[in-house]
Amino acid sequence: HRRSKIPGPAAMTKPDPAARPWQREPFVWMVIAFPATAVLAGIVTIYLAVVSDDGLVVDDYYKHGLEINRLLGREQTAADAGLAMEVDLVADAGALLVTLSADPEFVYPSEIDGVLAHATREGLDQTLHLIRVGDTMYRAANVALPAGQWYVDIGTKDWRLTKRIASP
Repeated sequence: HRRSKIPGPAAMTKPDPAARPWQREPFVWMVIAFPATAVLAGIVTIYLAVVSDDGLVVDDYYKHGLEINRLLGREQTAADAGLAMEVDLVADAGALLVTLSADPEFVYPSEIDGVLAHATREGLDQTLHLIRVGDTMYRAANVALPAGQWYVDIGTKDWRLTKRIASP
């Protein structure tokens, strides 16, 4: 009776000389890198969403929409009255002169309120109080404009005019 030799446990656990440890395999690191990158990008996205305030969504969007419709109605009233304006900036005097033109039956108010809005920087916006200094001319004092694009927005409760100007 011949006995067959069955290798013992020591013979089965001999390391293969061609095999490398897992941490030395580039394919393993590539498989780990894709999910790790996605997790890292997700953490950065959540951080930016929490920290930054974009301020684009208004809480009372319905009221904001009604206000836009009211503004459009005021602009239409100005167009119906043939209202137009010319704006002159007198930098050395610190004044803004607005000359209105309208249909002959238009009644010019004695004072007009408005806003002088910077095109990109809300912190530079100024309120205007224009006083009538001629038949159709109005003057706002203490106006200092840094260089840039500005929007002149004037009106009453009935009408509204806007114009873009450049300050040198």
